[in-house]
Amino acid sequence: FFDTNTTSSKHSMQTSAPSCAILSKVIQNRNLDVAISLDHPEDVTLQLTTISGRTVLSAKQKTITAGNQTVNFSLGSLSKGLYCCVIRAGKITSKSTIVVP
Repeated sequence: FFDTNTTSSKHSMQTSAPSCAILSKVIQNRNLDVAISLDHPEDVTLQLTTISGRTVLSAKQKTITAGNQTVNFSLGSLSKGLYCCVIRAGKITSKSTIVVP
């Protein structure tokens, strides 16, 4: 239920390794589970937009602890369809397309 053509980019030019990595995204039971690896605690945000660019969901998780974590975002009553998905954690941004079944 997710597009594997995900792109990730750092917001700033740094020579050190990124502080986090988005490992995977899975949709089940009206929830989006994001597997993430963090070097230190970070806020994790999710934004879903329609193909026409209208934001339909913005969510922020409180600071997530360092290490491998799974962050859960409820999709609530979001309509079935194709959405642009942006996940931010620290200086990492992951952009992809997801299908909400």
